[in-house]
Amino acid sequence: KKEADEKVGVIAEKNGKPCVIEYSELSVKMAEQTKGMMGRKKLLFGAGNICNHYYSISFLEDKVWPEQGKTFHIAHKKIPFWDESTNKTIAPIE
Repeated sequence: KKEADEKVGVIAEKNGKPCVIEYSELSVKMAEQTKGMMGRKKLLFGAGNICNHYYSISFLEDKVWPEQGKTFHIAHKKIPFWDESTNKTIAPIE
């Protein structure tokens, strides 16, 4: 992640374990925090996570939730997609 306002989730640590924080859940103050590294300032939350994960609800219910205590949440995003009926890319409005 290069800029604090870049719309990408970041890798962080919560309760001693790695996690992903969605950009929509990261406050401006947190996003803008920096730390000194090798004589330069870098974003504290600069390790971006650009992966989208798609799972069926039945898979989550059967395999994930029993082990994780239902700790997941859904991040609603406006992602461009291809519309076959118009042969155009549709870019949802934010």
